[in-house]
Amino acid sequence: RIDNLRIKILVFRDYLSDGAYFMEESDFFQMPEEKEDLRTVMQGIIASGGGDEPEDALEALAYAMSSDWQPPRSGTARRQIISVWTDASAHDLGFGKGSEYYDSDFLPGSFQALTDWWGDDKTEDSRMDYTSKRLALFAPETEPWLKLKRCWDHVFLTPSIAGQGMKESEYEEVIQLIVNTI
Repeated sequence: RIDNLRIKILVFRDYLSDGAYFMEESDFFQMPEEKEDLRTVMQGIIASGGGDEPEDALEALAYAMSSDWQPPRSGTARRQIISVWTDASAHDLGFGKGSEYYDSDFLPGSFQALTDWWGDDKTEDSRMDYTSKRLALFAPETEPWLKLKRCWDHVFLTPSIAGQGMKESEYEEVIQLIVNTI
């Protein structure tokens, strides 16, 4: 049983190619009450921009980890699920520092710093709750996605293939992956 479900959308591109349009970020939508608002945002997403492969996806992951997660309520199970959907690999963190929109003061300076944000039960820098965090990746079997799968806990990778989109039957797999992380 799910008592509280909130969904937030982050659409990412590249700092150097897209500047101020690097990311579109929604507020959290409370489900099911705001499902039509979520639908409107989802229908407005257009895959555009970005430079050639790879993309600045690790920065988007950092923004997702820094979201306004709700604190746990006593006696209830909780999940913080981040789902990344991409058909590209990712630049190293900091690749886009040449953009005036890159926030070096906020973003982690290295993969290790991002790993610390993901955290484990001994990490003080963690932005995520150790027992409730989940990362569902729908990404190609390339770096850094494979590295995240190898090095981080609670990571699930479903391979995606550039230019092929998702078939209707794959949506059921996506839903099952997210549900099974609960």
